[in-house]
Amino acid sequence: MKSTSLSFIFLCFCYLSSRSQITKGNWLLGGNIDFSRTTNTSPPTASQKQSSLNISPSAGYFLYDKLAAGARLAFDHQYATSGISTSSYSRIDIGPFVRYYFLSTENRVNIFAEGTYLLQLSKLSGEQYGATNGYKISAGPVVYLNNIVGIEFTVGYSSQQGVVKDGFINTFRTGVGLQIHLEKQNE
Repeated sequence: MKSTSLSFIFLCFCYLSSRSQITKGNWLLGGNIDFSRTTNTSPPTASQKQSSLNISPSAGYFLYDKLAAGARLAFDHQYATSGISTSSYSRIDIGPFVRYYFLSTENRVNIFAEGTYLLQLSKLSGEQYGATNGYKISAGPVVYLNNIVGIEFTVGYSSQQGVVKDGFINTFRTGVGLQIHLEKQNE
């Protein structure tokens, strides 16, 4: 009974003190962790299946109410199998992003969409390859725990040029992220 009462008080506090900071002049710091399952069908190789965990910190600035732009850095390490062969794959993505929130700036829950251009630097089984590019789009709800911290749940899609062969690598992603909204100081 005591823990139920404490949980209720905590939730009420979070609800009453929640207000997003998605207004012009504020900063957005945070990142996402997502899981992906990829199928690569670049000719002439056989289909390849892989799972990966991606860590992606970001920093942005609200240019207008509900519209932020910034930079994202992503670290990805994958272990792939194709038939009887296996390979190790490491990747760093860097690029600008634009993010828009659809609901009122005062809502405790909001919906966002984000588009990112990706410059990719890859290393496959010890060999260094040049840069390729691509894009990533994602969207989802964000729940504000208070006026600073928001937890977001994302669904996304990315498409990047193949590192070794012609073709594209298309990936469906789901993830969770934490964003910290730093309020501008009034002068």
